[in-house]
Amino acid sequence: QGRELFRRRSSGKDMQEASRLLREAVGTDPQLAEAWATLAMVEVTLPGYTKEAYTDYMETAMESAQRALMLDPGQQDAKLAIANVLFIQGKHREALEQFGTVTDQHPRHTQARLWYAIALYKVGYTTQAFEQISVAVKLDPIHAIMLDWYARIALAADRPELVFDMAERSIQLGRQQGRVPLMQLNI
Repeated sequence: QGRELFRRRSSGKDMQEASRLLREAVGTDPQLAEAWATLAMVEVTLPGYTKEAYTDYMETAMESAQRALMLDPGQQDAKLAIANVLFIQGKHREALEQFGTVTDQHPRHTQARLWYAIALYKVGYTTQAFEQISVAVKLDPIHAIMLDWYARIALAADRPELVFDMAERSIQLGRQQGRVPLMQLNI
């Protein structure tokens, strides 16, 4: 349940519930590497959906990710959470390398491609960001968050003809943030 709430990320309330459920899961069975890794991804993402500071969550996100890696050294979501923490901390080169490694090792991991695309976009590599988000959307064409970011990155990559349809699909799937790229198009 926590993983599904994280995947949707429709509100801060959902993200807080995801955190609660995942904490309950690891409290019940501390050997669940996947639950620790998902909890790390929730913790690194949660401040973007609430008014809480990112700094309040980075340490716990890293601890959860490290716990997952101790249980399963190949745990891709834990590595992904660490990459996101590194990016938030301003360690962009290290983060991009980690995102690249995860996507190389797990080419169908859409969350990895999404976060890699967002990181590339934020540091100005719009062509590479567009390549990553395009693959993610092709793999998961009905994920509202992916469609929203596809529209944003397409706009930045000077592909405005792709923005409207993707943003509209994102909104239809319940992601109100899909309006952001439409406003940037002045629609």
